[in-house]
Amino acid sequence: MAFQFLERTAFVELRLFGDVSGATEPPDEWLQKIADVRRLLIDASEVAAITADILWMAGVVNNARDRGPFWTAVFAPSDLVFGVLRQVSAYRADPSPTVEFFRERDAAEAWLLSRENIPAA
Repeated sequence: MAFQFLERTAFVELRLFGDVSGATEPPDEWLQKIADVRRLLIDASEVAAITADILWMAGVVNNARDRGPFWTAVFAPSDLVFGVLRQVSAYRADPSPTVEFFRERDAAEAWLLSRENIPAA
């Protein structure tokens, strides 16, 4: 999976790009950092293809959520990527409404930064 983590002032950004293949999992230290900051922006604007298994991707999300609750804003302008990532969200273990999907990055950031309370674990 082609990805890059960026530490922003009030959130962690996960940039996905190229082919999301599931070949590489995110490092544990970044998963912990997401739980510590409690806000994650996923920027999927540069994803060319998704060949990773949806259940595998949901497992990565569950692994991150096991470290603590956090809010997630997903920015995905592509119809295909938007739909696949919503499917991943449907298979995650946590049914609480801690994730929201956006077509515009500014709207995703605004929503994420407006989250004041820590989501339930």
